[in-house]
Amino acid sequence: MNNRDPTAPIIQGFDCSGLVNRYSFQCEPFYAEGDNGGTLLDGSTVHDILAAKVRLSWTMNSLSSAQYAALTNALNSGESLDTVNAVFFDPSRNAVRLAKCHVTRPQFQFAFDAGRMMSFAGPVLTLEESAPIDFRFAIAPPTKTSYGLGDPLSLSGFAVTAYDKNNRPSDITAQCDTVPANGESLSRAGNVPVPVRYFGFDIGQFMLSVYPARTVAYGDWWTLYADGLLDIFCVGDMPQRGEAPWASYREQITRAVLRDRVTLISRGAFAGCAALESVAIPDSVTYIAKNAFAACAALKSVIIPGSVEAIEEGAFSDCAALESAIISDGVETIRGRAFANCAALESVTIPQSVGTMGASVFVGCSALRSMTILTYAALWSFSRLANITALTFGGGITEIGGMEGPINHPTLTSVTMLDSVTVIGEYAFGGCSALTSVTIPASVVRIGEASFLDCARLRNAYYAGSAAQWAALEIASGNAPLANATIHYNSAGPS
Repeated sequence: MNNRDPTAPIIQGFDCSGLVNRYSFQCEPFYAEGDNGGTLLDGSTVHDILAAKVRLSWTMNSLSSAQYAALTNALNSGESLDTVNAVFFDPSRNAVRLAKCHVTRPQFQFAFDAGRMMSFAGPVLTLEESAPIDFRFAIAPPTKTSYGLGDPLSLSGFAVTAYDKNNRPSDITAQCDTVPANGESLSRAGNVPVPVRYFGFDIGQFMLSVYPARTVAYGDWWTLYADGLLDIFCVGDMPQRGEAPWASYREQITRAVLRDRVTLISRGAFAGCAALESVAIPDSVTYIAKNAFAACAALKSVIIPGSVEAIEEGAFSDCAALESAIISDGVETIRGRAFANCAALESVTIPQSVGTMGASVFVGCSALRSMTILTYAALWSFSRLANITALTFGGGITEIGGMEGPINHPTLTSVTMLDSVTVIGEYAFGGCSALTSVTIPASVVRIGEASFLDCARLRNAYYAGSAAQWAALEIASGNAPLANATIHYNSAGPS
């Protein structure tokens, strides 16, 4: 038995004196989780909570240390105790109730059945009776109750107070939450009820007046506001069929926010939104469909969360102002031309999680000069980039060149290998005529034949190991450019 959850409030006014025995204790809140929702107590009968999991937070203020020790020892030893008393919250009556219980080896989680028993893996808690102890809740609404559609909710002034039978108050505001929460935008117009929950139980509500004056257009699962914000709040996949429902307002959309229950961004959803500057993609999204953000000419940056399994063909193509595209680890598939013609994109990292990489993903990205490649699937994703100058290899890549073929690119000036690389294979960088520096980790055990053939401009090799380790390294013939370069030992690369 553990002490109570320190975040759970202690509601005053529960009097243990005169109850059955020394094992009287307070248990709050009575918290249920399950498909059937909340917990209802009606007298001594338990309703609608079959197989619900229950977490009990014990408050020890009603027990002396001796009582607590005796109770703990009894429970751990399997002793069948006399009747004990516990306090539960009864949402059916919006009240806190006293339940008299018989306990045999209870644990911290129980499951209910329909016959007045709480049991889980043997332990039994039998409800013998329950009686109201007259707690009531008073909700003070926030100071501001009138909003425009899309405004963020402010809970300033909001308070919840619990009163016991003697009308003594306890402030439980910190343990309550609202739907929507503080700071979330209001997506419904009219007289809007805001439920108040205490540890998951609905204990009341307050009302807001939300007017639609700031709305340009709206549908069942989206709202476009006058400031250019497109708010998408569907649950699951976007239910779009054909052209996006906001298509006729494309030029007015400057920001897009997808709520964290959206799972799929549909085909062409934002295509041609030329004024769109930013989009927030939550980690609930698993799929970005074909041409989803194509030709968003003002979009400057995007973060694709690791929850996204696939970025489909042309998803971000022709985003001419896109300077930063962060593809998080977890993305598995990037289809062809996904970022084609993103002329402002300067650098990108392909995470190790990517197992499928389409053709010409970055074709036409004329400013792309630096790539970090952490998966073999992306090993040739730079081959059609006319201005690439710096490549970094690592992650799941252990060998470069050899069976994988040479990295032969005429504009490449710098190569960095991370410590996952163990072999620089035959002809790995042969023909990279502009290459001036290479960074080699101490993990490399062999440099194959002609790995740096015709790298006439190679001047510096930065080696993470010592001079002795370099001397012991197996370096095959045909690597005169490397032999003639200055070797910088114990170096992580150019400063």
